[in-house]
Amino acid sequence: MGLLAATLLLAAGCTRAAPVGTWRPLDASGATPSASVLVGGASDGQRAFLWGGSGSCSATAACGDGAVWEAGVPGRAIPSDGAPSPRYGHVQAWASDRLIVWGGTGCGTQLAQPCGDGASWDGSGARWVPLAAGGAPSPRGGAGAAWTDRGLLIWGGEDTASRSVLGDGARYLPAEDRWEPLPSAGAPSPRRLHATAWTGDKLLIWGGSGGVFPDVALGDGAALDPVAGTWTPLPSAGAPSPRWAAHVAWTGRWLLVWGGIGCGVERAGGPGLCGDGARYDPAAGTWSPMTSTGAPSARVGAAAAWNGRELVVWGGAAARCADGSTGACADGAVYDPAADRWRPLATAGAPGARAGAATVRLGAAVLLWGGTGRAEEPLRDGAVLE
Repeated sequence: MGLLAATLLLAAGCTRAAPVGTWRPLDASGATPSASVLVGGASDGQRAFLWGGSGSCSATAACGDGAVWEAGVPGRAIPSDGAPSPRYGHVQAWASDRLIVWGGTGCGTQLAQPCGDGASWDGSGARWVPLAAGGAPSPRGGAGAAWTDRGLLIWGGEDTASRSVLGDGARYLPAEDRWEPLPSAGAPSPRRLHATAWTGDKLLIWGGSGGVFPDVALGDGAALDPVAGTWTPLPSAGAPSPRWAAHVAWTGRWLLVWGGIGCGVERAGGPGLCGDGARYDPAAGTWSPMTSTGAPSARVGAAAAWNGRELVVWGGAAARCADGSTGACADGAVYDPAADRWRPLATAGAPGARAGAATVRLGAAVLLWGGTGRAEEPLRDGAVLE
């Protein structure tokens, strides 16, 4: 390339962004979860709680153990006394002063039997405390959930036994150990694997699948005001194309929706992977596209989390990874919504290729655990991205 051409490229901003982030292996010398995929994750800001998931722990492929990590400290086991029965695809959240687990799949003796119970743990005690059963949502897995500083909102999901999607929910009030139903008038249509976020005063629901075998990609949503008890439809102009299992984050200003599955049809006839996304600004009531420049290739099942500054996307399953391979990827990028810019993640010291890893924000870092590799082998290791 001549000097003039190189100068023009630099002036046009076509220089390749330098990789960002520092990886360090997760200290797995202590306790670790037995499951590799569909492991529940939550954080109190300083500790990461991983529990449950799918593995070879039981006849229903459900696991009922977990571990707690703090920065630079080996994992320690989460107590089993009073813990919920083994399950995967459950709701898991840190609720001000306790870890809450509810719902999921894998209860009972039948495969794909949904769970309709749960328990809480204070993060340091020796045993779990069961949640009240009266008024709880019907058994389900794949529900959306968000902690609101007062209660845990749970909405949607699927009854895995009947293979039906659900369009209702409830709020759990830990201080009172009590459930109350969420309003149904104006609620979105039934769905699972949808985007869910709490803005500080509203619950946002968008996208997801409106069916089970076959899936039905949805591209609409609504916002719930739990004080007024009203749902308001989200605008459709500028929204991402219909999809489910998208990678989602709430930034404090925007709902970010990127990637997922349901975008078109692959050559083999299955649903296509998504490689685009959009930002929703609740204050303005508008969607705006996320740039595709520098974004990861279209994928689903990536480790994705907001680190306080950017959306981190790592790994996932793609038709073509950055190295040209197919399946689980070992690449990723971070997205800055304020600048509408993607930057590649460093690969030095990064974990091996994987999809379906559990992801938890830990302060300004992001913790990754498990997943499956390129040969779909279960992985029981992890890393922290700083």
